[in-house]
Amino acid sequence: MKDMPLERSFVGRYFQLLLDGSDPAGFVRSVEYGGIKGELLAQPVGGQPWKAKHIHNPTCEPITVQVGLSMSHAFFDWIAKSWAGEVTRKNGSIVTYDHDMKVVYEFEFQDALILETTLPALDATSKEPGFLTVKFQPERGEHKMHPGGSYIHARTPHKQKLFTPADFRLDIDGLNGHRVTKIEQITVKQNAKPMTCGPDWMYQLEPTSLEYPNVTVTFSMIGSKPWFEWHKDFVVDGNNGPGTEKTGAIVLLSQNHQEELFSVELKKLGIVNITPEKSDAAGQEVIRRVKAELYCEEMAFHFGAPQQGGGDTAQPGASASASAGPAGVTVSGEANIGGVEISGSVTVGADGSVSGSGSIGFGD
Repeated sequence: MKDMPLERSFVGRYFQLLLDGSDPAGFVRSVEYGGIKGELLAQPVGGQPWKAKHIHNPTCEPITVQVGLSMSHAFFDWIAKSWAGEVTRKNGSIVTYDHDMKVVYEFEFQDALILETTLPALDATSKEPGFLTVKFQPERGEHKMHPGGSYIHARTPHKQKLFTPADFRLDIDGLNGHRVTKIEQITVKQNAKPMTCGPDWMYQLEPTSLEYPNVTVTFSMIGSKPWFEWHKDFVVDGNNGPGTEKTGAIVLLSQNHQEELFSVELKKLGIVNITPEKSDAAGQEVIRRVKAELYCEEMAFHFGAPQQGGGDTAQPGASASASAGPAGVTVSGEANIGGVEISGSVTVGADGSVSGSGSIGFGD
């Protein structure tokens, strides 16, 4: 018998996500493929003791990827639009490379819709890197073995930043978020319903409702008084109308805390419950902490600095104005930074001379 050529197995080490044809969205840490699953129908036929089986409308199952922050801006914009309820469908593919960066497998998909976006639990004691988990479902797909062709490396929006669950900040109007040590995992879901349409063999996906989860935070009992007061007023006393809801933001920071990597804007926050953690006389060295559960009517995803936030760590406000007259142009402004009022003005005269004045005021 003639020897058959040996084709070795391979290890897929690199997985690249392409969107809108060949536009690289980035390399993903892991990918969990769905399949193209046919709906099995079994029907009794005549007097046979068995059932006749055949395939009905097939469905593309969801694909789940874990990603870091080196993905393209188009990818993060896709997430942001999904959270805003905008139905944005993407075509693309996931390419698997071997250790020599040669293409060995590709799954091509069309009209994909994001179903879930999961932020990992944020914990100030964590030492592990963080990843976002995104689940999307296409309407059609195709398996391609050894498709060939050349694929370029992913473009990155900036130099890659390490995202760790320990580097975060919580901003909420009127509350001190500096002592928050943990925020539970957050998953935003886009519900979708499959439907058949005319002669189409594959199911079509139509989005229905968005689900924003509750936000559960843990913080030190020291400084928790404003949280308990909010709970008493909002839950116990029943002052929970729209005017008493709060806004805020969860901000993910770089390791040196000098750069804001991305943020989750929290709109219409209300407190549901607050309780001290389990007490045990044997754990005398354990720091006493409190856990609070908040509802949130709407969330927004922002890649970069937050668009809106509150709390003691909110950005300072500032204003400026300019006026022109016969004597020249005057520019004046004022700002409040950490309770310190700063104001000043500069005048540029018609003859080119410059004069100015300013003041600094400290609050009580």
